[in-house]
Order: sequence, then structure tokens, then C-alpha cells
Amino acid sequence: MCARLLLLVASTAKAQLVGPGALVPGGGPQNNRRSGGWGVVDQWPVGFFVGGSDLQAMNGIYVRQQELDHKLPHYCELSWKHIDNNFKVASTTVRGWSGINGADKEWLWIDELGRDFLAQPGKHYIPGNARTWLPVNRQFHYWRVGEKAETYAAEEGWWEAHEEGTIIQNNMADPERPILWERKRDGRRLNLGAWRLRPLDETKENRVMADDDAYGDAMRPWQVVAIMSRDRLDELIQQKRRHDEDCRRAARGGPPVVEDGVFPTVSVSHLLEGNATSSQNELVDGDVVKNARRACRDGQADGIESARAALAKGLPHARAAVSYCLRRAGDPGKALEVASQGDEASSLLERALAMFDVHSPCGALQALDKAYQADRALPGLGAWMLLGRVRAKAVGCGAPIGDTGFKVGDVVRARQDLRGFWSAGDEADVIGLTAASNPIAIQMRYNRNKLVDTTADRIERVGFDAKTTFDDVYATLDVPCDFTENELRRAYRQASRECHPDKGGSHDEFTRVARAHEILSDAKRREAWDQGEEVVDRPQDFPLKDELIAYYWPELKPFQPFGDVYEHRRAFEKQDAEKRAKEDSFARAKARDAVPAAKQAPEEPPARKAWGWPWS
Repeated sequence: MCARLLLLVASTAKAQLVGPGALVPGGGPQNNRRSGGWGVVDQWPVGFFVGGSDLQAMNGIYVRQQELDHKLPHYCELSWKHIDNNFKVASTTVRGWSGINGADKEWLWIDELGRDFLAQPGKHYIPGNARTWLPVNRQFHYWRVGEKAETYAAEEGWWEAHEEGTIIQNNMADPERPILWERKRDGRRLNLGAWRLRPLDETKENRVMADDDAYGDAMRPWQVVAIMSRDRLDELIQQKRRHDEDCRRAARGGPPVVEDGVFPTVSVSHLLEGNATSSQNELVDGDVVKNARRACRDGQADGIESARAALAKGLPHARAAVSYCLRRAGDPGKALEVASQGDEASSLLERALAMFDVHSPCGALQALDKAYQADRALPGLGAWMLLGRVRAKAVGCGAPIGDTGFKVGDVVRARQDLRGFWSAGDEADVIGLTAASNPIAIQMRYNRNKLVDTTADRIERVGFDAKTTFDDVYATLDVPCDFTENELRRAYRQASRECHPDKGGSHDEFTRVARAHEILSDAKRREAWDQGEEVVDRPQDFPLKDELIAYYWPELKPFQPFGDVYEHRRAFEKQDAEKRAKEDSFARAKARDAVPAAKQAPEEPPARKAWGWPWS
């Protein structure tokens, strides 16, 4: 039966023109058919990858079911089930309700309760994505015992159309006929598939939601990729399992991490409580440690003594406060010594900041890695790590790649052949971190466009190439990593005096100092520098922040094996905004033209100016 049904379905579906990797068209602004990348699909996919929906449970991998799902209240010719939950996408024949635009075939998205929530008309091998899906309001559900139901259509020798009855059981042993239904007119009990019945109060109406606004966009799958090969599907599932394992390993059972917490949008200068500038932090709240830090920030002499008194009492974070006060007093060496005696996450963070201030970014990264082990949700930790990797690149010390023993800038060689990736002896450059399962990102020297994620056992170090191409602007001015405006002003004055050409300095050094001050005194330029804008010898699609998230906080970046899942959505939203702007402009012009011009009094002729003559 299953084989006959598959043959029947395949014979009625239409071949489709689809994009590279069976990326389905979305009918929107990004649906441009690139030459040479499109092909015809004339068979059912073995699976789908779905992404971009705000319904996180809906995103992921779907696998085609070998048998029909007779428990669904639809006549599903073929269905694909999510590998981690009960979300399904199905190709269905419309029965008992009116399909979209009168279609008798639909693609349906079905939630974990068996309810339709998205539908797409037509019969084709691969469904579309984006706004080709329409939100629907069909309250279908799995049958419950005692529920009233009627038959859809007659089955000769068994029942007539629209016969009423009651659900007696909904989990019978026969997988093709799991529903036990009792007919009302004679009490006869029959085993049926769920799709043969419908609720008595269900009407044959098109229940597409009329208000298709952001609600629909939030649910829609903005990326749908058809997987045509079983081997490719198995490989994709393996990658997803590896990503899930990386997330579990990184989380270590701790609380969830918020991206704005570890990567705040404000400059790193304002991540420390002692260096905050909001009016709220100026209030005296009775917190001895915080008040001591504020006093040190403001240059008050008693701040350091208050912090030391708090440390003597064993108050939390007091050691970090003492280290902070010493840094503010211009003694990062002593601050490093104090912070190194503590193992709290705050003390480890202060140890890293003191290393930044003595211009040792790779040492700071090692301290930040220990702070991560103590508290991976430490506020601002990701931003400091990002700054550390940028400064490490500037000075060429080589940022460490986790605990692999390798560092950025290492020249490595492949130990043995790896088909499709490299041959034994091929050389590559270590360019950064990636997911913990394959933590070393390398760039092949024989093809600079080829990036490979690998493990330490597959490569060996043969050299080091720092490739330093820009200055560390913090070291140029010799300012703390979390400097205040006054500290920056003083440092710039001193550095510019020392290297001024009129004082015996060089013009090049004076230019470097001026440029460093321009960057650090401008909030936007400084933020761009801190995030690696000047790190130019890296692939554009591999930013520093992404590599940190992939290794330390993989749960912040969803599984996206086929690129940006939100590209389509942004294109539609941009198109919508432009359309609204045009409509608003047209409405204003129409309203302006509709207002009758106010009648104005005739203008008086201008008075003749006197010429200064006696007779004027």
C-alpha cells in the first residue's frame, strides 16, 4: 500500500526549478535565479533543514517518514517529522475544508498538538519558504475519547458520508486504523484512520487568517533547504548532534547566558561597576565594595583604604576592588599581584585587565579563560575576550586556541591525507577558534578561500607567522583598557609632547599617537576597533565575535549549516519599509492637494521709494 501510494504521489507532483543545494524559492526580493546554480527537482526529498522561525522548536531537521501517519487528522500523502520533537511538514489532500485559493492539494505545517498553523497551496516536490506560507486558524487536533465525529466520505460496504458517531479509543494497535469509532445509528464499532473523520461542528470554510502581519512573519520558515541524498541528510544530522553536544558541554548545567550580558552593546569602558557613569551608580546604596570602587574611579584618596578594609573583612569581590583601585592609581603591576591571589571570577577578570594595562594581551586572554571556567555568564566577559584577541593580533603574540596547545599565527602541516580537505604535508595558518568539537580554524595556504575546522591530532606545528599589520592603540597611548576621559586626555598630552617633532620626536610616531587618540576618543570608532575592524587578514565571513561564540557560548548561535537564516526576512522587511514610506508620502501629498488653497488678500503694490529729490 505504501509503495503504491508513493508512486501515485510522485506521478501527480510537478517538477521544480530550485536553487543551489535545493534551496527553495521564497517569491520575494531575494528570489533571484543565479545563472548556472539552478536545477530541476523531480523527486521527493528525504529531508528538510528549516531555519529562521521565531518558533524555535520548529527550526531544525525533518526526516521523511517511511509510513503514513494515520493518527494525524489529515489525509497526509507524505510527511516529514522533526528529529527532536513532533513538529511535522506534510503534503496533503484537502478533505473536509476548503483549501487556500480553492486548491485541493496543500503543504501543511503541523505543530506538536497536531494543529495546522501554516499552509501553502499546490502540489509540488518541495515547498517554498518565507511568505509563500500563510498562517491558518484550523483547530484540528488529535482525537480524544468521547469526542463526537462524522465521516468525511462514503466507504462502500462500511459507512456513508456524514454519518455521526463517537470516539471510543484513539490508540488501537493497528497503525493504519488507530481510531475506534462507534456509529450513532446502530452502535456498530469500526476501526478507522484519523483522517477519515472530522468534528461535527467543523465547517467547510477557508480559515486563512486575514490579519497576516508580524504574527505570520514570526512563525514562517524563512529558510527551507531540501535534502535530496540520504548520505547528506545523515551527515547533517551528525553535525546537528555535534552542535547540540557542544552546547551541553559549554553550558555545564549552568544558567542560560544572554548575548547582551557577555557581549554588551556599550563600550568595554563601562562594563565595570567602578567605572560606570550613570546617575544610578552615583547613589550611596550601603554597598562598601561598590562605594570603594566609585571613590577610586572619582580619584578620592580614601577609596583604596575602603577597599582594603572590605578585603580584610572577607567581603565578596573586595580583592577585585583593591586591584581596580590600584590600576586607577596608575600601578597595574601591584594590581596584578593582588588580583593573582584570588580565585573569584571577579578577581580573575581584574587580573586580566591588569595584564591589559601592562600590555600583555595574550596573558590577559589566559586569565579571561580561567574567569570563564569560574563563571561563563560573567557580565562583559565576551567583550573583554574580543578586545584581547584584537590586541593579541596587533602585538603578534598569538592568541591561544583553547587548551589545544596551538595559537593564532601558527603555521601547521597536515599529518595525513583527508579526502576533500587536504593532502599530507599541506600547510595552513591557524586563524582562530571554532566549535569545541573541532576547535582549530585553519586557512589553507594552497587556497586562501578554503577554511577548515579541525582538531589538534590532525596537524603539527612547523612555524609561527604573526602577520602584525596594525598598532595596538591602547599601548600607543599607554592607557588602561577601561580608561576614563581624564586619563585619556592626560595620556595623549604626555605622549604627544614626548614624540612631537619640535621636541626631538619623529613625525611618524607623532602621527601614530594622533591616530590612536582619534580612535579612542570617538565612541563608535573605538567600538569598531575593539571588535576587530582593523584585523584585515581574516575571511570576511569569519568575524572574531562569531568564533568566540562558537567556542565559548555555542548556544547563542543557532545551528545554521546553510548560511544566514534571516537573509530573506530582512529583505522582505526592507521592502515593506520602503513600500510604507512610499504610501505615507503619497498619502501626505494627496491630503495636501485635497486642502483648498486659502484665499489671500490681494497684495498692495509696493510703496515707491523716495529718491531724495526735493520734489519726490
